[in-house]
Amino acid sequence: MASQVNDFTVTWRIENYHLRFHRPDYYLDSVEYLMDTMEQTKWTLRLDPCHSKDKASLCFRRSREDDGPDALSLDYEFSFHPIRWVMDTSGKTIQNYIQERLLQRTSGNASRKIRERKEEKSLSSVVLTVRCRIWKSDGSATETGRCFIRTRLKEDNTAFLAFVEKFSTAVTSRSTAVLKIRSASLAKPSMSLNLSLKEGVGCQDSILLGIVPSEPEAFFYCKCQLFVVEATGLKTECGVYEKFPIDFETIIGWKIQLPLTKAHLMQRRTAFLPDDVLTFQCEFTFSTGIEFERVEKTEFERVW
Repeated sequence: MASQVNDFTVTWRIENYHLRFHRPDYYLDSVEYLMDTMEQTKWTLRLDPCHSKDKASLCFRRSREDDGPDALSLDYEFSFHPIRWVMDTSGKTIQNYIQERLLQRTSGNASRKIRERKEEKSLSSVVLTVRCRIWKSDGSATETGRCFIRTRLKEDNTAFLAFVEKFSTAVTSRSTAVLKIRSASLAKPSMSLNLSLKEGVGCQDSILLGIVPSEPEAFFYCKCQLFVVEATGLKTECGVYEKFPIDFETIIGWKIQLPLTKAHLMQRRTAFLPDDVLTFQCEFTFSTGIEFERVEKTEFERVW
């Protein structure tokens, strides 16, 4: 019977990962963890979800400051839940990829591209679990170790009413109306809203809602659900929209074309424009950073 190879397994739980999963310039690092059984070396995991259209990359990175040797030869394997990712078959196998070079202290990165099976509708899941199993290439470790780490991405929710007064004259092809925000939960609005008419032939008074965050660099993800509130209190849904930070980097911010035209609202002014005031109910979900990250537990077991 072949002797058992002692390894070190890292389980990384990422909560609310869907909030930043699509950002094209974003990667997520885990908290640093110590692998005692691997020569007292320190590591982090890095997940880059948008490596390309249908691929991602995952690597573990060695700290520049630990008590281990300058170079260490390791083998490893990754697994994921609930996403059914497979290793990219182009190029070398995982084992050969690692064994062909040592992981140096100054550049100790080992990575593999991974491809998501397109038939999996898994991005709606709020928790992603990444598991990385690592062992010495020469099998010299004397203990089996396990480490559990956790990262939670912050999710904020807010809802408020927004008004456009004198709608019939304020929203024209030559002017933009700023919405007034009323909210019990927002002492200082985190964004400003405006209405304008879409320019161009055939637009037929299409209405654009502009959303400009007060601190666009702080937003990693934003989802907006809009309703027009009628005079009777009934709400007409105007859609659910999602955007990511790259859309907030321009001066104009984020513009949404509403399904209702100005002409339609004017024709039904009794229902939609009491006293020439248009009222929106806005519900926002957004992510502004990491809420917490920590090492939950570390375990060791000596195998004789």
